[in-house]
Amino acid sequence: MLDHMRNEHQDKWKKFIKRCIRNIDYLSYGVSDKIVEEITYLFELTSLKAEDYLFRAGTQCKDIYIISNGELNIYIHNNSKETFLDTLYTGCSIGAYCSLRLEDFTISGRAKTDLTLLKLPFIKMQNLREKFDDLDKVMSEYESYIDDNGLPYCDYKLYRNKHLDMTPIEKFRSGVKRIMRIVKSYKSSAFADLMEKIREKIKQDKNKKETRRRSAIMRNVPITPEERTQQILIDLVGKVENLKDKIEKQDKVITALKNDIGDKIEQLK
Repeated sequence: MLDHMRNEHQDKWKKFIKRCIRNIDYLSYGVSDKIVEEITYLFELTSLKAEDYLFRAGTQCKDIYIISNGELNIYIHNNSKETFLDTLYTGCSIGAYCSLRLEDFTISGRAKTDLTLLKLPFIKMQNLREKFDDLDKVMSEYESYIDDNGLPYCDYKLYRNKHLDMTPIEKFRSGVKRIMRIVKSYKSSAFADLMEKIREKIKQDKNKKETRRRSAIMRNVPITPEERTQQILIDLVGKVENLKDKIEKQDKVITALKNDIGDKIEQLK
């Protein structure tokens, strides 16, 4: 009887972990149950006391976390000001996108209650994707998505089972409250600073993408004279366009000066 209860508990526990794994965007489709089963064995159990930080903004994301028990408060930052954004609960995951590129967290997570968490060191996922082509494929797709669109500013995912229990109006109200927490907690100038940080982050992501693109071009130098000439022409057209813009701006300045001088001469007459 005891063995039966223990086995039943283990089965429920494994089903819960699998549902949480499937709740992560790039593991929700295109990945077989066999792979999900393997991922369940990669998690490590860890705990955190209430009021302790699980991670802080600016620290590198090397793990995916899933909340097993307890609640975690999420905060955003503007200079030294910390603003509450959301509370995560059992089943919610954190860091699935940032860990793909080992990027820094843009948010902080502090335990609201004592926490039990499942931690998945992302290096283990990298090893697993070398073993399974379909896992590598979906992860590569999301890496390309990040290259094109940048990382989500708030890299966490609500547990869909609980979220599905909410009515559409409840979901809408929840989203509005989340936005209002940000707006009400910042004065206009501070909020503008926050938005500027977001824009700067997007710009940095685009610059990284352009750097990777140029590196790829350098690694694949055209092997024929025609291709090499084509690349030179593309670069030359870009330089000509930049020069054209500068000349047009100078022409406008010169025209304005001529008009101003002409007006003054007329006044002297």
